[in-house]
Amino acid sequence: SVILYPGAMLTLNTSAPVSVSTLTMYSGSLLNHSANGTTRSYLINLRVANTFNLNAGASISMNGMGYAVGQGPGKGTGQQAGGYGGAGGAGGGAAYGSLWDPADLGSGGGAFAGGGAAIIKVGGSFNLNGIISANGGGVCSNSGGGSGGTVNIAANELNGSGIVRANGGEALFGGCGAGGGGGGGRIAISAAEDNSSLTLSANSAPTYDMPAGGGGTVAVDRNGARALILSNTASGYDTVLSSAIVGAGELRISTFTMSGGASADIGVPLVVESSMTVAGSSVLRLGNPVAIKGSLHLADSAALQQCSTMVLTVDGNLTLTGSSKITHKANTASKQYIVNLKVTGDMDISVGAGIDADVLGYSGGAIGAAGSGAGGGLGAGVSDYAGGGGGGYGGLGGTASSGTLGGISYGLISAPDELGSGGGGANGVTGGSGGGEIALDVTGILTVNGKIWAKGSPGSNGSYGGGGGSGGTIKISAASVNGSGNIMDGGGAGGFGLVASGGGGAGGRVSGAQLFGGVKSVAGGNAGGTGAQSGQNGTWFDPASTAPVAALQVFSDVYTSSFTLNLAGDSLAQYWVEISENFNF
Repeated sequence: SVILYPGAMLTLNTSAPVSVSTLTMYSGSLLNHSANGTTRSYLINLRVANTFNLNAGASISMNGMGYAVGQGPGKGTGQQAGGYGGAGGAGGGAAYGSLWDPADLGSGGGAFAGGGAAIIKVGGSFNLNGIISANGGGVCSNSGGGSGGTVNIAANELNGSGIVRANGGEALFGGCGAGGGGGGGRIAISAAEDNSSLTLSANSAPTYDMPAGGGGTVAVDRNGARALILSNTASGYDTVLSSAIVGAGELRISTFTMSGGASADIGVPLVVESSMTVAGSSVLRLGNPVAIKGSLHLADSAALQQCSTMVLTVDGNLTLTGSSKITHKANTASKQYIVNLKVTGDMDISVGAGIDADVLGYSGGAIGAAGSGAGGGLGAGVSDYAGGGGGGYGGLGGTASSGTLGGISYGLISAPDELGSGGGGANGVTGGSGGGEIALDVTGILTVNGKIWAKGSPGSNGSYGGGGGSGGTIKISAASVNGSGNIMDGGGAGGFGLVASGGGGAGGRVSGAQLFGGVKSVAGGNAGGTGAQSGQNGTWFDPASTAPVAALQVFSDVYTSSFTLNLAGDSLAQYWVEISENFNF
């Protein structure tokens, strides 16, 4: 047995396991390890057979004891910071190591060493009421801080309300210094019986005027129920969870929580067996299949971004509150990203929250070039005295005042599945981008008191105006659609030109809105100026509305090359046209 009394300090000069029967540390005592250099030579590697009492006021500290300055797998140089659980700030070192069983040291930045490592295995009870700290080194400096290190705890029983941290080292304090902040480290806790209420943090360090590092990881295994916690005090680089970090195959966890300014990119298939919460100003990027077996809640100003066309499945309720949103990555010349949700429960979008695919469709034309997409507006050329044509989709894009044509109408009315097209560029200006695509398959009730948007953007203004981008797709399948929010899928306005103005983008296509009673629009974008055309309205298909019992005969015995059928009324009303007998177009 080992007892550290007040004022005592024990330093380990080895990386080999140190085995004891029991360990007690009283207030004021300190356990640490020697500082490392270019290799992993020293760490706290404890095996406690029975009970470990880390009393309040006692500490295990590895701050700045990891890889030396500019050393380690995630090293940074100059202003760059070290990375480990998250990338180093100011373009520093990359993330590395294991999510569930970390054992490495934190990497050094341009001026400070990384945090050290503690691997503690307790066969009995670990009563943790003191502090375990593996922060990276860093103070006010123009060079980068070190990344946080490792705290890896495995106990049969875990108790206490202590503090465990592996934060990146700051390169500033109080607004001084211009170095990058260290990336967060890695914390892993495993216990067969967990009665603790620990404070856990693996934050990246803030910076004065350089990009902050990525947050680290906190992985907790409570008798096989795995929880992933990502929280960050600084808004920095994404915490990347790739197969190299989480292991081969899918990432399967019981609960997933993000808060603060955490930002994460999940690069493997994700299965959450219970609930998932994304809160604070967190940003979660998903590029693989995702299955959430319980509820999904987005709160505060959090954002979830889909980075593929693959479906995100929620086998419970999906709730968006605050100013949170679901969106997708911006497309360019090909369809690669959409919002694609399948919810087996209800979906509730509160006031202020929304699903936002504005301006995420096909890109607008570069200077003088046509917009991307099947309905891309024509470009005016880099030297022509003309505006750009509006993008088409649910209708035709508007023609520019100089005669440059807008894009064509395309896609299906009842089952749309396309991005909006970009407007054409003009002399010195670009066209607007089209709206993205939102596909919602909700078994229960969809309540929209916030917004669902897939609008196109306006063309640029100048001596010549670019064409507006068309609206995109909003495709809904739900038992009913309620609420007083808004569903907007309009085209972008044409750009104003002193010489020639651009055409407006066409409206997009909405289907399945189930007699939605809130604000709704698939309007074409306004013309950029005199002589240009607005984009045509898009289409609004509602399978819940009913066809008339008997059709009203409008024409009979029409033998002509063309005719026009004018239908007056609500621009979003749905009409049925029946063609009988022989009819050849």
